Amino acid sequence: RQFLPTFTKLLAKIRSQSEGAVLVILPMRQQVNPSDQRAARQKLQDSGHGEEQFDFFALNREITRVCGEVGLPCLDLVPVLSGDPQPEELVQPKDQNLTARGTELVSRAIFNFLKNLQKKANQAAAPR
Repeated sequence: RQFLPTFTKLLAKIRSQSEGAVLVILPMRQQVNPSDQRAARQKLQDSGHGEEQFDFFALNREITRVCGEVGLPCLDLVPVLSGDPQPEELVQPKDQNLTARGTELVSRAIFNFLKNLQKKANQAAAPR
């Protein structure tokens, strides 16, 4: 809640200074890998937090919403990675770094996102 007002101003400033800016949200491993998510939930529960007190995707939703409000294109990679049939193979086991397969998936998603943005921009600019 304290982060979003400042972040909203930052996004608006970025958008006003660059038409070509795009925000890409890279996921935490707990958002992608089900076993990491279960472990994180258990750790939170063990420390006295109730299920209603945590949501691994709330910040992503808010960032995406704010980007929409200021007109800044936003690609959230969580659905891309978590939708993979083997999400546990996309992030290194000991850190947040992507594996080669994860990097390939992310690269393809970013490329397709930018290609679609360009296509939309070209369609909007085409004479009617």
